[in-house]
Amino acid sequence: MDTYINKKLKAIFAALTFSIVLCGFSVFSFAQVEEPDVEKLYREGVYQREKGNLFPAIEAFHSILSTQPALHRVRLELAVAYYRALNFAEAKRQAEIVLQDPKTPESVRLSILAFLAQVKKDEEAFFAKRHTFEPSVSLGFLYDSNVNAGPSEDIIHVGDITLTLTQEALEQDDWAAFASLGLAHRYQSTESLQVGEKLGRFMWLSQANIYRRQYFKEDDYNLDVLSLSTGPSLLVLQAWRVNLNVRADYIRLGDEDMAWYLSLNQNISWQFRNSEITWDATLLSRDFTRDVDAGRDSSYMSTGIYFGRLFKEGKFAVQVGARVFKEDADTGRFSNDGTEMLVGANYVAWANGSIYAKVSQKDIQYDDVEPVFAISRDEQERRYEVGFNHTFKEKALKEWKLTGSFGHIDNDSNVSIYEYDRNVMALQLSRSF
Repeated sequence: MDTYINKKLKAIFAALTFSIVLCGFSVFSFAQVEEPDVEKLYREGVYQREKGNLFPAIEAFHSILSTQPALHRVRLELAVAYYRALNFAEAKRQAEIVLQDPKTPESVRLSILAFLAQVKKDEEAFFAKRHTFEPSVSLGFLYDSNVNAGPSEDIIHVGDITLTLTQEALEQDDWAAFASLGLAHRYQSTESLQVGEKLGRFMWLSQANIYRRQYFKEDDYNLDVLSLSTGPSLLVLQAWRVNLNVRADYIRLGDEDMAWYLSLNQNISWQFRNSEITWDATLLSRDFTRDVDAGRDSSYMSTGIYFGRLFKEGKFAVQVGARVFKEDADTGRFSNDGTEMLVGANYVAWANGSIYAKVSQKDIQYDDVEPVFAISRDEQERRYEVGFNHTFKEKALKEWKLTGSFGHIDNDSNVSIYEYDRNVMALQLSRSF
């Protein structure tokens, strides 16, 4: 969902921050007789507007015009501030006051007319997209070296006892095909909000998605997931955003019902110059339906914080993060808690394409002892992943994205039956419409 929000909102606000007027309005200048306070207020208004503090900027420009209404450059700067605040009606009204003045030079009148045309176009587009639907599709293949997350050794030692595992319990490799279909809906309020000194927009975001993974041989590990989520979102331009959603997941494994997950998720992101800090939290209820999973019903809680930064004018991005989690299950041997650390990077390596890498480590401590082994599990899971993304821009595959990845999982455990290595290679073609 985060990708969906970022793509749509950045497109909208990129259009609304377009400033066509300043080059044409530069012919206006302050008279020498103006008081120093006017110049100071003017500079403060422009400064606040460019920082995204639109409402202090509007107040500063109004303060000047209340005593000197004939300062047309100030009025036009005010029109731009209202435009960026999504107050299209007031932006047009302020610009038209200058347009109707017979003393306005013809070259400036042309720039104002262009500005008014842009405002009208963006206003119509903005209100026409109160409800936006976005379907998506993805198709791909993967190779999994350890479909069942089984150990590679068939001999397991438990104290003085030696156990021999069956061939089915050992790691099994297989190829799989997968596909997903999704539909996202965004409702956007037509009224802007004042949040402190910033412009805010309220939205309601919903999404439905169905996913299928079909193994060629290991049918017991075929996976189906149906997901539904919905919840409010508030974006404050150039400052922060907050999302809250309720999500339900229905999971089938091996072509039989496995579990229902119901979660409440929230995240808050604070934006700085080329940087962003995100805090998230999740409350999750897991309800398993198979007899083999008896005792695994649980309540899961996690929270984490992440820091991301852009370099080289946005071509290179890095992210680091950490989270803690705790799961309370009906049976103590499934209850656990732990921590997770993450480091990732993305680089725009060619036109419409990028490469990425990420590493994570999860440390998990289980509560009660394992049957037979008479000790509680203490595990460390390391994940390594590299990959690429490329978006096609022409011909039949225009706007389709090709993604390739290789991941390695190394799970170390003090209970040897839970130790395993796993490699997953995937190639995927996807598109949003």
